[in-house]
Amino acid sequence: MTNCPLCNNKFDETSEDCHTGCFMSHGCPLIKCPHCGYEFVIESKTVNFFKKVLGRKENDRDTKLD
Repeated sequence: MTNCPLCNNKFDETSEDCHTGCFMSHGCPLIKCPHCGYEFVIESKTVNFFKKVLGRKENDRDTKLD
């Protein structure tokens, strides 16, 4: 399940296909919210993992300085 960053609607990212007819319709990284029509890119799980790890280390550093 994915949350739309615009309207916060929860939906299955495979439920809506790209209907714009552009030449990149196959393999396009954009998904479209079925509720509001906003198209956006979902970040990869690898990117999210490193953001969590690096963010946690920065927060740990800030709290250790106190």
